[in-house]
Amino acid sequence: TYSLRILYMAIDLDLRHIPDRIDPSVEVVRPNEPLIIYSGEFELQSAHHRTLVRGQIVFQWLPDIGARFSGVGIDDALFKSDDRFETVSIVIDGSTLGRSHLTQISFGDEWEISGRLIGAVVMGDRSVQVTKAVFSLPCLRSFDGTVVKKISGSNVQTSRSRLVLENSDFVITIDKTYDFETRLNLLRSEGGFHILYGGTVEKKKGSFNQSELHELITSFSHFLIFINGRRCCPVILKGTHDGETIWADYSGYTSDSFKTVPAWTSPINSSGISELWNAWSEIAKDELDFDFLITV
Repeated sequence: TYSLRILYMAIDLDLRHIPDRIDPSVEVVRPNEPLIIYSGEFELQSAHHRTLVRGQIVFQWLPDIGARFSGVGIDDALFKSDDRFETVSIVIDGSTLGRSHLTQISFGDEWEISGRLIGAVVMGDRSVQVTKAVFSLPCLRSFDGTVVKKISGSNVQTSRSRLVLENSDFVITIDKTYDFETRLNLLRSEGGFHILYGGTVEKKKGSFNQSELHELITSFSHFLIFINGRRCCPVILKGTHDGETIWADYSGYTSDSFKTVPAWTSPINSSGISELWNAWSEIAKDELDFDFLITV
């Protein structure tokens, strides 16, 4: 009994040196599962009219990644004007979520309306500085990295699942989901999109806002194409401070649906990727050089 106690203490001490696995910013069970961003009343605002809508705003994966809304118009001022042909702002509790095209307007017993959001789609005050962002990463190929752990009750799972990519300003950390192989098999059978990694972004000094994060993610997404062989972008980025979500970015960053393609990278040897990212980041600081990187 004494020997077993010493063994358990040694195992526990060893596990303390292994970092916890990073969970994705959202949890989904199956590929292509829609995520509700907001449900309730919101306003559609054009240059000349405001219309109250009762409905849902949903993040969808198919036919392509992005946020869409549908609902019932409570008044018809916008729908009867020429403004219905323009893009409108979606406003929730006085805060603008984003801009949208109106894709369908129909009238029966009530006005039914739907649309697709374009550009930046951010819930919360995007100007507020945060210390960390968490995100989800769909359809990135498998890379073995450093060891992480996941503790569920009395069960402990460890795996070589972490990539850490640093440049002069930021540290990006991505971990495979604990059920990576199960999710990958679902993708192979069903196609489309599934979250395979969770990740974080932290600035080495100070804090950052959504605009800074967008600039970083744009460059990082092109780098992921380089190592993945297909377009692959972080999605549903949540800016946090002291563990509290300050804003959430639901923009439709472009990714390709799952497909197995050849790539020059090795799934079992990820050494050098961080150094490669750092070199990429230095080159990308020059606009012309970055344009060269993403067009060759």
